[in-house]
Parts: sequence; C-alpha cells; structure tokens
Amino acid sequence: MDLYDLEQRTGLGRRLLRYVLDHALVPELDIEISADAVGRPRKFHDDVGFGIVCAAQLLNLGLPHKKIQLFLQGILDIQVRGKGPPKNAFLCVLERPADAKAYLGDGANVRIVVDEYSYDSGWQACLGHKPPPKGYEPLVTVVLDLGRIHNQVFSSC
Repeated sequence: MDLYDLEQRTGLGRRLLRYVLDHALVPELDIEISADAVGRPRKFHDDVGFGIVCAAQLLNLGLPHKKIQLFLQGILDIQVRGKGPPKNAFLCVLERPADAKAYLGDGANVRIVVDEYSYDSGWQACLGHKPPPKGYEPLVTVVLDLGRIHNQVFSSC
C-alpha cells in the first residue's frame, strides 16, 4: 500500500499522512521509499498503514509529537500473557479484528481493551514513567478506536 491507498481508505489527507512519516511519529516502521520516482512514493504493509493512521488521528486531536510517540510505543509494548510465550497485544488486534480500544491515561499510562475477547491489559506505565498505583483511574483519558481504524485500513483486503 502507499499513501494514496491510505488516503482513499481513511479519508485522511495525504499531506497529514506524509507529515506523520516525515516526523517519525510511529515507532518501528518498515517503509520503502522510491528514490528514483517522482514524489518519492512510500510503500508499506497494511500494518504499517494502521500505525500511520493511528498517529494521524492523534495528531488531528492535537496531541504533541512526544505524546503520540509515547502512546504508540506504550501500546506496542503491551504483552498478552497466557499459555505459551507472550504475544504483542497490538499485533493480536491486527490479526483478529474486533472492537478494540487503546487508552492513554493522564499522558503516562496505556491500556488495550478488547471486549469481544474479554481482554483487558490493565493500566501499564509508558516508558520512563512510574507504574500506576493499584486501582489507578486516570483523570484524563484519550481513546483510540483500534477496531474502527482497522476496518478503514484493511477495508479492501
């Protein structure tokens, strides 16, 4: 996929999507940039497009770059523990579409909830922050609707 495809699927402008890439708002991206083509088109997998759209929506909300990076890195760090080795919760959401939401609490803690699978990661500290106390409830919460974003990005798959 490229930025044009992402724009068509989500309705977000290419300029905003390009801004997300140029300012490295999404951690751990694997993007191929064509150096010899006009406009230097960027090619990437749908999962990368998913991360770009998440960052673009947070940017539209007005979150500062550092908070966007912190939020996305925080949800990338959440692990599902159970039988077998731990799995990345964010990747599980990509593999099995569902009504999933990611939360940023008080700008320092993250959580992923997937009601359909009765999964709740609980509040976890973002990198560089102290773990939240037992029974933590944030005063301010930003909610990212991962399920709706998944439906947009993967709509033509």
